[in-house]
Amino acid sequence: MKTPSMMCALLAAVCAVSFARAETWDPALEGSRYEDCGYLVQGVECVLFHADGGGLYVLQNYGSYSVGDYVRVMGIYDPTCITFCMQGDGCILENTIDLCEYDEFEGCGYLVQGVECVLFQADSGGLYVLQNYGPYGVGDYVWVAGIYDPGCFTFCMQGDGCILDNAIGPCALVGDLNCDGNVDFFDIDAFVLAITDPAGYEAAYPDCDIMLADCNGDGSVDFFDIEPFVELVTGGG
Repeated sequence: MKTPSMMCALLAAVCAVSFARAETWDPALEGSRYEDCGYLVQGVECVLFHADGGGLYVLQNYGSYSVGDYVRVMGIYDPTCITFCMQGDGCILENTIDLCEYDEFEGCGYLVQGVECVLFQADSGGLYVLQNYGPYGVGDYVWVAGIYDPGCFTFCMQGDGCILDNAIGPCALVGDLNCDGNVDFFDIDAFVLAITDPAGYEAAYPDCDIMLADCNGDGSVDFFDIEPFVELVTGGG
């Protein structure tokens, strides 16, 4: 029968064999330099690094970090290491580890119905789970600003990550000169006013942006915007 002390000795021996490789590292593997951000997660036998780029790895150095921390890891990837962990795609040896900063996100897009939840389909590309949907629902065109977390865990079966701590509001549509959230025939009078009498437009629509009349995107509001505005209103833009 194996005693607790025997098991501890066995695990210590396995770990020693596993990470002794780092001290006698094969120079041929120097090209296997690794860097990525991800979460530390609890595996079956040990803590693993779940990389944003894919893969579960045993780290030689966990520093002061623990399960749930979002960290950046840099080291040498060894796919053939031997550890007591029952999971993983190899080890990251001689690694440094520190907190990984999240990227900021800001953009417009539509809220769409996914398989399990509502997702934000950004105009710039990508499907995201939002932490805050506010009063908005499927079909709404919204502006979202927050922190992009590519490795978040949600019950959604789709998506390219999450936007956390996000603000959300209506996103201005080019051609929506009466600011009702739609580009349609009700915008015609306001558009004509914007290109013929800018001061009159600003007085009539103080909460709207006259630059939404810049339908050709050249930075000016003028008669050259008429044709693209007509295309937007009629659905040809």
